[in-house]
Amino acid sequence: MTNQVDQIINQAQAAAQTQDYSSNAAVDMSHTQVAPRSQVPSHLVPATNPVPISMATAQAANMSADDWLKFSYHGISVAEKPRALFDELTVEIDMTEGSGFRICHMVRYGKDPVRYASTFDQVTDDKGAPWQTTLQMIANIDPDARPYPAAKIPMIVVEDVTGGNGKTAEIVLKVGQIAAYTTPVTGWDNWARFYEDVRKAGKLGEIVKVKVSNMPREKKTYTWGVPKFELLAD
Repeated sequence: MTNQVDQIINQAQAAAQTQDYSSNAAVDMSHTQVAPRSQVPSHLVPATNPVPISMATAQAANMSADDWLKFSYHGISVAEKPRALFDELTVEIDMTEGSGFRICHMVRYGKDPVRYASTFDQVTDDKGAPWQTTLQMIANIDPDARPYPAAKIPMIVVEDVTGGNGKTAEIVLKVGQIAAYTTPVTGWDNWARFYEDVRKAGKLGEIVKVKVSNMPREKKTYTWGVPKFELLAD
């Protein structure tokens, strides 16, 4: 199954790479394999409605970070040092939508391995391929895949973060570094609650201080973790 999935993805990516999607290029759509909306499964059609592009959405695709956070049943880790677990960190988050955090549509598909695709404008995906074509490819691989809203959140570390215990303890994030995170399906609700807390505090559009901690989750034999965002006093 994995080989078949890889073959489909490689074919789609190869087709996309033959087309120049840059703003300065003359795009000849007659040679671009764009799946029409009629070929996109009905449950994915709402995710193909174009969203006007702006400077904010264009910049969103270029979010950079010093490291990426991962939440698990056992704790939080960073991509560079996955074994050095910690329970929480204190950060600053710019609550300006677009220039601070960004909202996109994501689709999780496949099982071994799990893959992700995302779009900010529902016209092109995060690799520059036509979004409708990407959705059609995903439907062929995983008919049960569904789009969901996700927040891409860059966070500025305001206190050094130590991971691990005892002799294995080490600083995994330093003050001033940017730690980033993209909410999964199960992490959206906590982010939405935090957003509402910020709104009620009248701090949307401002940089706020936040404690981010791990919430372990368990369902039958499956375990995972999701972040909890707590607005701190200035």
